[in-house]
Amino acid sequence: MNKNLLISILFCIIFQNGFSQISFSTEKIISQSSAKVHVHSGDLDGDGDEDILAGYGNLEWYENDGSGNFLNNNTISLGGKSLQSIYVTDINGDSKLDILCELNGGANNSEIVWFKNEGNGSFSAKNVITNQIISGHCVFAADLDGDGDQDVMSASVIDDKIAWYENNGNGNFGSQKIISSTTDGASTVYASDLDGDGYLDIIAGGAWDGKLSWYKNMDGKGTFSSEKEITSVNQLQFAYTADLDGDGDQDIYFAALGGTVAWVKNDGDGNFGLLNIIGYESKATDVLAQDFDNDGDLDIVSTSDNGNLSWFQNNGFGEFGEHIIISNTNNRSVYSADINGDGKFDILTASFYGNKVSWYENLGFLGIHEPNSLSLSVYPNPTEDFINIISNEKIKNVEIFNSIGQKVLQKNNSNRIDISNFANGIYYLRMIGVDGNVGNKKIIKK
Repeated sequence: MNKNLLISILFCIIFQNGFSQISFSTEKIISQSSAKVHVHSGDLDGDGDEDILAGYGNLEWYENDGSGNFLNNNTISLGGKSLQSIYVTDINGDSKLDILCELNGGANNSEIVWFKNEGNGSFSAKNVITNQIISGHCVFAADLDGDGDQDVMSASVIDDKIAWYENNGNGNFGSQKIISSTTDGASTVYASDLDGDGYLDIIAGGAWDGKLSWYKNMDGKGTFSSEKEITSVNQLQFAYTADLDGDGDQDIYFAALGGTVAWVKNDGDGNFGLLNIIGYESKATDVLAQDFDNDGDLDIVSTSDNGNLSWFQNNGFGEFGEHIIISNTNNRSVYSADINGDGKFDILTASFYGNKVSWYENLGFLGIHEPNSLSLSVYPNPTEDFINIISNEKIKNVEIFNSIGQKVLQKNNSNRIDISNFANGIYYLRMIGVDGNVGNKKIIKK
């Protein structure tokens, strides 16, 4: 038999048999009180674990005791408006996680707001960033102008706008800066360095636009190019970036109501290849990349308006297996974090029709498929600057991921890691030893 053919056959067998080796728990309902359209998480009260936020008519956050038990249902008033999108970040530079929201209140009555974290999970009244949007759908924050603080981006459906708002560092924002006013049904906006020049570019698209596009950050100060079309999309909902094929650059993946969960390969210079279908999911509403099976690559989970919460396992090259339905109980929005502090990424969902917020525990690998592990400890933890690693095996590689699974650091042959420039929050360290064994630790940057 041809050697290359034999290798291909063996690879396919390994690839196919490798799926469904991890499992998730049945649904754990956190709250079942009212409709929810979006879910997010973050350490809101500063105690080192992931609290959960969700909302629609009101914004609610749920205090985690660190083991996945939720103690309180805290309500933040939205003043009669409906929530569409949530993002958690430090808006005013005081090292506490604030809440950023996009709110709708009928025709010509939408706004982007933020709630200041006063400490211990207490939040201020809303601070309005802008009301110059109509029917917002997505909000995001990142440092677009390179001055060290979190600027804000928005996508709004009825006025077809992709826009951003400059943060002066104290949570005071400048006027609206329009990136595009012709994105028909603008539904998603995200920031990532697509062409490797060190500047954050914009990824955006619309539910009625029929396409996904990007805008190059020309000078690192938030001056953006004209639209660069990436691919055609039917009823785009949300799009994000991650390195799905392991080649070191940011690919783009998305969910579309038209029935697809898909990704597009980046060559590292902002040139994109053909559309790769991850799965056909009727009315896909949200999507997230995360390494659920701890094999070093990013898997995909998605939700859909038919209720499914689905998982697609990545073989490391951006090739995904048959989708596994984790739940079919009315899931609209998806997010991921280590909810119970066991070092594995769990799944969070929000349900509109089911009126609930839920989580699914990552139970890990089954039986003999448990991956090799090594003895690993890190100190100090929490830390303000450096972490030191002690292991029974010589270090080959260390990777650190943020709470949404994006790799933020990689080091070779180093047992002392500088994270002083990281934002405060929860991170996950993955160490690979010279013998191929793997160890994982949650770390807290304060």
